[in-house]
Amino acid sequence: MTIVTPSSLKWLINQYQSRQRQVREIEEHIYALLLEKQKILAELEPLAKVIEIHEIPIFANDTPNLRSKGKHSGLPYGELTRQIYQYLRSTVAERDATVTEIFYHCSQALDANELSDVSRKLLLKSVRKQLRNLAYKGRIEMTFAGTNFVDSRYRAKKRK
Repeated sequence: MTIVTPSSLKWLINQYQSRQRQVREIEEHIYALLLEKQKILAELEPLAKVIEIHEIPIFANDTPNLRSKGKHSGLPYGELTRQIYQYLRSTVAERDATVTEIFYHCSQALDANELSDVSRKLLLKSVRKQLRNLAYKGRIEMTFAGTNFVDSRYRAKKRK
């Protein structure tokens, strides 16, 4: 006589085993990261000693930390430029667009509902900077240089 395991119990057992496996994998990952951290800390000590031996009196702890690398606009690399070109080419040939109009178009590429105030400010700053860079390189035209109270205006270069 064999015992039949109910499907609901089998499902629960599978879920339990799956979670156990995930915890084991995470613990292995944590262990690997701790080993890597120990290696790096071991490399830091001699570097700190050499810095302190240098003829210019400085302590290694006095040096500032590096900024972490992060996405300023929240968009993947190159996506901001593609969104700018897409918007400028979609407008009428003789019409220019303000930074704010281009920003709203780019924020729709990200889900605008998910943007925090900080993310909106970073995206707006990124749009302004990228527009200035593209105009400087001659890829788009700046039709009006903005002031503190009025947005700059840009348009796509005329195609020959």
